[in-house]
Amino acid sequence: MAIKLTKDNRVGIIATEATIHSGTFEREFKKLNPKIKCFLNACPLLVPIVETGQQNSKMTNLILKKYLKPLIKKDIDSLILGCTHYSLLEDKIRKILNQNINIISEDKIIAIKLEDYLERHLVIKNKITKNSRIRFLTTDLSDKFKTMGSQFFGKAIFPEKVIIS
Repeated sequence: MAIKLTKDNRVGIIATEATIHSGTFEREFKKLNPKIKCFLNACPLLVPIVETGQQNSKMTNLILKKYLKPLIKKDIDSLILGCTHYSLLEDKIRKILNQNINIISEDKIIAIKLEDYLERHLVIKNKITKNSRIRFLTTDLSDKFKTMGSQFFGKAIFPEKVIIS
């Protein structure tokens, strides 16, 4: 998606330290379009912020500005949110970035890619039950899971505990 959206081949990526240090993004971009320049920034505080429900604090805005400033200075035209947690910060990130910068968030891309895949694989698509009940199964039935799951899903979830043997 970043390759499709970039105009100047200047893509910023924010992700966890492990993801940034893995070099995966740079390798994949080189394979697909060697003209793209990747500008990466590890953001170790963002996952704990989301997981502790601190997205709306003033501290979060300051931290986001600190993480995004070096990428803005590199004149990026697209920003990849390289962690599933970061989609919950997208509105705050949008307010900090130049409005012309594309934000590429996994939560939207995965849905688009899944829809495309299913359109190309009708046998699978036709087996999917529509308008059925959604169940959330977890091995960790905690209040934190329920809270975080509800944030990611966009409405209250009611997880069920399972034991894997």
